Amino acid sequence: GFNRALLLLLSADGKRLEGSIGVAPETQNDAYRIWGEISKITPREDEPEKILETYDKMAYNRDTKINSLARQISIPIEGSSTMFSECVFKKEPVIITKECAETGACADFTRLWGNPVFAMVPMVARNKVVGVIIADNLYNGKEITEPYLDALAYFADQAGLAIENARLYKSLNEKME
Repeated sequence: GFNRALLLLLSADGKRLEGSIGVAPETQNDAYRIWGEISKITPREDEPEKILETYDKMAYNRDTKINSLARQISIPIEGSSTMFSECVFKKEPVIITKECAETGACADFTRLWGNPVFAMVPMVARNKVVGVIIADNLYNGKEITEPYLDALAYFADQAGLAIENARLYKSLNEKME
């Protein structure tokens, strides 16, 4: 898994990735405390719900540092040649390395993010990118491997569909009013 994640949505004009929300423990100590609590859960059929409920009780706060960070992010993708634009236009996940993170928009982002190694995965719905998920392992330092990237890509596809469906539902409701 991953320690932290950001959701960046494609702007309505398709020219920028805009930060929406972040999910992460506040500190490394919080991360290990939360993981310790989650590891005590007895496996059962309701395990995924129980894990999410435990995390929500222990870590959920809309005014977290990572949410504030997410709202500061606005990355141009149109007319640029960065890993961000490549992820969106090629619709392919990528692992950002320290070397890559030292250039252009990646350098600006990694200074803000605080970690030069992260995964970036497009959220695709109906063959259209709706945003990207950025995730890293800041707290435990684990390497981001292809199997983790594949799992994140699967999750991102589901999230992309959910976001697109929510937008369509909202649009239909507005038209009906």
